[in-house]
Amino acid sequence: MAAPARQRADAEIQNPSSHRRAIIGSPSNFWLHSTRDGFDLTHPPTQNSAPISPSLRLQTTTTPITIDPQKSALVIIDMQNFFLSEALGRAANGPGHKACDALLKHAIPAARKA
Repeated sequence: MAAPARQRADAEIQNPSSHRRAIIGSPSNFWLHSTRDGFDLTHPPTQNSAPISPSLRLQTTTTPITIDPQKSALVIIDMQNFFLSEALGRAANGPGHKACDALLKHAIPAARKA
């Protein structure tokens, strides 16, 4: 767990009243945030609805994010000229190429399974 997340978790254990919930957006289009659970991007029908199931919780470097796989998509923006073009000084096997390889090997198959 990242240091800030660990500090928040430790603080909540010592002081449970520090847990806060917030609604981000309007009543008809919102996300939920909890200092304990992170961001809930599943778009439940109401702020008090039971949690969406199935859902997928992603642990990020700062706070967890929960998504609904049935309402989610992997979006890949094609910026190959900027990240991959040797004409722009990119190495033939540089970081952009490694990122593309990782997408093909890991991210796209994982998104298909979800």
